[in-house]
Amino acid sequence: MSALKKDQKKGDKRLLEMCAEVSRIYHESPQSIPREDLKEASSLISIFENQQFGENFRNIKEIKMQLFDECLLDIAGGGELLRTGIFQICFRANQLEVSHRFFGESTSGDLVYSVSLKKQAAFQSFKQTEADEIPQDQINKLSLYFACARTPHFKI
Repeated sequence: MSALKKDQKKGDKRLLEMCAEVSRIYHESPQSIPREDLKEASSLISIFENQQFGENFRNIKEIKMQLFDECLLDIAGGGELLRTGIFQICFRANQLEVSHRFFGESTSGDLVYSVSLKKQAAFQSFKQTEADEIPQDQINKLSLYFACARTPHFKI
Protein backbone atom coordinates (compact mmCIF):
# COMPACT_ATOMS: atom_id res chain seq x y z
CA MET A 1 0.00 0.00 0.00
CA SER A 2 1.38 3.40 -0.94
CA ALA A 3 2.20 6.06 1.65
CA LEU A 4 -0.55 8.26 0.21
CA LYS A 5 -3.17 5.52 0.71
CA LYS A 6 -1.95 4.93 4.27
CA ASP A 7 -2.21 8.66 5.04
CA GLN A 8 -5.72 8.72 3.55
CA LYS A 9 -6.80 5.76 5.70
CA LYS A 10 -5.35 7.44 8.81
CA GLY A 11 -7.17 10.65 7.92
CA ASP A 12 -10.43 8.77 7.36
CA LYS A 13 -10.02 7.00 10.69
CA ARG A 14 -9.37 10.32 12.51
CA LEU A 15 -12.43 11.88 10.86
CA LEU A 16 -14.67 8.98 11.86
CA GLU A 17 -13.28 9.09 15.42
CA MET A 18 -14.13 12.81 15.63
CA CYS A 19 -17.61 12.10 14.26
CA ALA A 20 -18.07 9.35 16.83
CA GLU A 21 -17.28 11.93 19.51
CA VAL A 22 -19.90 14.31 18.04
CA SER A 23 -22.35 11.37 18.05
CA ARG A 24 -21.60 10.70 21.70
CA ILE A 25 -22.11 14.37 22.60
CA TYR A 26 -25.38 14.48 20.69
CA HIS A 27 -26.57 11.26 22.32
CA GLU A 28 -25.77 12.52 25.82
CA SER A 29 -26.85 16.13 25.34
CA PRO A 30 -28.87 16.79 22.15
CA GLN A 31 -29.37 20.44 23.06
CA SER A 32 -25.61 21.04 22.76
CA ILE A 33 -25.81 20.64 18.97
CA PRO A 34 -27.34 23.60 17.05
CA ARG A 35 -30.82 22.39 16.05
CA GLU A 36 -31.04 24.97 13.23
CA ASP A 37 -27.94 23.51 11.57
CA LEU A 38 -29.40 20.01 11.73
CA LYS A 39 -32.70 21.24 10.27
CA GLU A 40 -30.94 23.03 7.44
CA ALA A 41 -28.86 19.95 6.65
CA SER A 42 -32.02 17.85 6.76
CA SER A 43 -33.57 20.15 4.16
CA LEU A 44 -30.62 19.51 1.82
CA ILE A 45 -30.84 15.71 1.77
CA SER A 46 -33.39 13.20 0.69
CA ILE A 47 -33.71 9.95 2.60
CA PHE A 48 -35.67 6.99 1.32
CA GLU A 49 -36.55 4.10 3.59
CA ASN A 50 -38.36 1.09 2.16
CA GLN A 51 -41.13 0.40 4.66
CA GLN A 52 -41.44 -3.13 3.31
CA PHE A 53 -38.07 -3.93 4.90
CA GLY A 54 -38.21 -1.51 7.84
CA GLU A 55 -36.21 -2.68 10.80
CA ASN A 56 -36.61 -6.38 9.91
CA PHE A 57 -32.86 -6.96 9.69
CA ARG A 58 -30.93 -7.58 12.89
CA ASN A 59 -27.98 -5.50 11.74
CA ILE A 60 -29.79 -2.65 9.93
CA LYS A 61 -28.62 -0.03 12.46
CA GLU A 62 -24.98 -1.03 12.00
CA ILE A 63 -25.40 -1.01 8.22
CA LYS A 64 -26.96 2.48 8.39
CA MET A 65 -23.95 3.63 10.42
CA GLN A 66 -21.69 2.32 7.65
CA LEU A 67 -23.77 4.28 5.14
CA PHE A 68 -23.53 7.46 7.23
CA ASP A 69 -19.77 6.92 7.56
CA GLU A 70 -19.49 6.68 3.77
CA CYS A 71 -21.52 9.89 3.46
CA LEU A 72 -19.28 11.60 6.04
CA LEU A 73 -16.10 10.59 4.26
CA ASP A 74 -17.51 11.77 0.93
CA ILE A 75 -18.80 15.10 2.24
CA ALA A 76 -15.45 15.75 3.95
CA GLY A 77 -13.86 15.51 0.51
CA GLY A 78 -16.34 17.92 -1.08
CA GLY A 79 -19.24 15.55 -1.66
CA GLU A 80 -18.24 14.38 -5.13
CA LEU A 81 -20.21 11.14 -4.85
CA LEU A 82 -23.25 12.77 -3.27
CA ARG A 83 -23.25 15.35 -6.06
CA THR A 84 -23.31 12.65 -8.71
CA GLY A 85 -25.40 9.88 -7.22
CA ILE A 86 -26.95 8.09 -4.30
CA PHE A 87 -25.56 6.23 -1.31
CA GLN A 88 -27.72 3.19 -0.70
CA ILE A 89 -28.31 0.02 1.25
CA CYS A 90 -29.50 -2.81 -0.95
CA PHE A 91 -30.63 -6.32 -0.16
CA ARG A 92 -28.95 -8.69 -2.58
CA ALA A 93 -27.96 -12.34 -2.37
CA ASN A 94 -29.53 -12.61 1.09
CA GLN A 95 -27.46 -9.82 2.60
CA LEU A 96 -27.43 -6.06 3.06
CA GLU A 97 -24.70 -4.06 1.39
CA VAL A 98 -23.77 -0.39 1.35
CA SER A 99 -22.92 1.01 -2.05
CA HIS A 100 -22.98 4.10 -4.23
CA ARG A 101 -24.63 4.36 -7.60
CA PHE A 102 -24.50 7.19 -10.06
CA PHE A 103 -27.68 8.85 -11.24
CA GLY A 104 -29.13 6.87 -14.12
CA GLU A 105 -27.69 3.53 -12.99
CA SER A 106 -30.01 0.81 -11.80
CA THR A 107 -30.00 -0.54 -8.26
CA SER A 108 -28.23 -3.86 -7.75
CA GLY A 109 -30.89 -5.53 -5.60
CA ASP A 110 -33.84 -4.38 -3.53
CA LEU A 111 -33.40 -0.81 -2.28
CA VAL A 112 -33.76 -0.71 1.50
CA TYR A 113 -32.43 2.77 2.35
CA SER A 114 -30.83 5.63 0.43
CA VAL A 115 -29.39 9.10 0.90
CA SER A 116 -28.97 11.76 -1.77
CA LEU A 117 -28.79 15.52 -2.07
CA LYS A 118 -32.24 16.87 -2.93
CA LYS A 119 -31.01 19.43 -5.44
CA GLN A 120 -28.82 16.93 -7.25
CA ALA A 121 -31.50 14.25 -7.38
CA ALA A 122 -34.10 16.70 -8.68
CA PHE A 123 -31.87 17.98 -11.47
CA GLN A 124 -29.87 14.84 -12.25
CA SER A 125 -30.52 15.09 -15.98
CA PHE A 126 -28.82 18.47 -16.25
CA LYS A 127 -25.11 18.70 -16.83
CA GLN A 128 -23.08 19.28 -13.68
CA THR A 129 -20.96 22.43 -13.65
CA GLU A 130 -18.33 23.91 -11.37
CA ALA A 131 -21.07 26.06 -9.84
CA ASP A 132 -22.65 22.87 -8.49
CA GLU A 133 -20.00 22.50 -5.81
CA ILE A 134 -21.38 22.27 -2.31
CA PRO A 135 -20.70 25.46 -0.32
CA GLN A 136 -18.48 25.00 2.75
CA ASP A 137 -21.19 26.02 5.24
CA GLN A 138 -23.46 23.30 3.81
CA ILE A 139 -20.61 20.77 3.97
CA ASN A 140 -20.16 21.63 7.66
CA LYS A 141 -23.87 21.25 8.40
CA LEU A 142 -24.15 18.00 6.45
CA SER A 143 -21.12 16.61 8.31
CA LEU A 144 -22.77 17.50 11.60
CA TYR A 145 -26.02 15.90 10.46
CA PHE A 146 -24.40 12.62 9.40
CA ALA A 147 -22.36 12.50 12.61
CA CYS A 148 -25.49 12.95 14.73
CA ALA A 149 -27.47 10.52 12.55
CA ARG A 150 -25.14 7.77 13.75
CA THR A 151 -26.79 7.90 17.20
CA PRO A 152 -29.73 5.69 18.17
CA HIS A 153 -33.15 7.31 17.84
CA PHE A 154 -31.85 10.33 15.87
CA LYS A 155 -34.75 12.57 14.85
CA ILE A 156 -35.02 16.08 13.46
